[in-house]
Amino acid sequence: MSSTNRKQAAKAHDKYPTPVRLVRAAFDQLLVHRPRVAQAQSFLEPGAHAGAFCQVADLYCRGVKKPVGVDPYPPVIRHPYTLVQKDFLQWKTRQTFDFIATNPPFRLFEEFLLKSQSLLNLRGTMLYLMRLSVLGSKKRREFWPQVQLNEVWVVRPRPSFQKEGGSDSSEYAFFVFDRPSNGGPNPDMYWLDW
Repeated sequence: MSSTNRKQAAKAHDKYPTPVRLVRAAFDQLLVHRPRVAQAQSFLEPGAHAGAFCQVADLYCRGVKKPVGVDPYPPVIRHPYTLVQKDFLQWKTRQTFDFIATNPPFRLFEEFLLKSQSLLNLRGTMLYLMRLSVLGSKKRREFWPQVQLNEVWVVRPRPSFQKEGGSDSSEYAFFVFDRPSNGGPNPDMYWLDW
């Protein structure tokens, strides 16, 4: 989901690995706000590729036997998680998950969120790393009420998805979602139309 190179169009299979250290920091925060994720029995990382979220879930979620990652272009190296080599949006499963976390492709984040929500258990939690700009635009105004957004954690400093030590040109945040049926209120978030 990097926006480091604005001069070239992104290819459908471009990969921007999420730094594992950033994911660990998010899980540390998540355990303070949602301690139940440590007891999750099932974990899914849509668009896993290198599986940063699966790797960290394997360390933090004691109840998960083997995290599941879904990606059509798996990495060459093997990781200790179950890899489903499919396009997440085309993948069909009857399984639901206690915890879903990923860094979705920017242009497909709405579809990823809605599909993830449909695979989430009733008391499940989703953690998505996305650009802050996903909150804007007229087109997305109707989208946000469809998901149960509970918290937004702005990432400082900006992460690098290309090389260690650099930073991306966009602002990022972790977005925490619960199932709409959990009954919790959406955060106070408003759009100013002018």
